[in-house]
Amino acid sequence: SSGINAEWPLRPGTPLFSYQDALQHFKSIDLSIYESDIMTSIHLTGIAKFFAQLCGPPRLKSQLKAEKTFVFCLARCQFDNDDPKDFQLLMTIYKSLTGTQLDCARFGSHWQDIGFQGNDPATDLRG
Repeated sequence: SSGINAEWPLRPGTPLFSYQDALQHFKSIDLSIYESDIMTSIHLTGIAKFFAQLCGPPRLKSQLKAEKTFVFCLARCQFDNDDPKDFQLLMTIYKSLTGTQLDCARFGSHWQDIGFQGNDPATDLRG
């Protein structure tokens, strides 16, 4: 697929995405379509429930349950090759890890060099 900036050369210009920018972007997306696909808890019974209460992790505060659902839904959200914000986020990851100020090609072995599984970082960002 072609997508944004699929070919070389390197070029400056894509500004870094701050954490607040990314959070605002992802909160603007309707993630409710993923809610039915996620399981944020497991219903335990019997001895498993007893051991979970005794030795399991602490209970999540009720005010954080919406954030937990948001994170689970966000994990289901697929990378959009045609969304400039998704591309900007990729460039931020690349520039932050390499220290370069130049944009890189959308596909290539340079993604493996920074820890992605293959030449297309979107395959690691699938929903």
